[in-house]
Amino acid sequence: MFFAVLTPVLVGEVIKWMVGRGRPLSAAKPCLHFAHFAGTEAYASFPSGHATTSFALAFAVFRVWPQTRAAMVAYAILIAASRLVLLAHHPATWSPAP
Repeated sequence: MFFAVLTPVLVGEVIKWMVGRGRPLSAAKPCLHFAHFAGTEAYASFPSGHATTSFALAFAVFRVWPQTRAAMVAYAILIAASRLVLLAHHPATWSPAP
């Protein structure tokens, strides 16, 4: 189960580093601003580490205990949605005009 979560998280971190998408609500960085290979927190919006981890954990748990599928999917969706509500991530690539 550990490696079922670790592998997607590590892949997600590499993608995050390569993409370098700016976080929301940053006056200096519009949401479609990218700094590829920057490796800074300000450019770590995509993909969400919390969402990646929660979906990986949900998948690992419901593969071991199939009866938990509904609860695990709900858990993962709530975690992913919370990242949008807290304005830590963007829901899509669209951005309003400055």
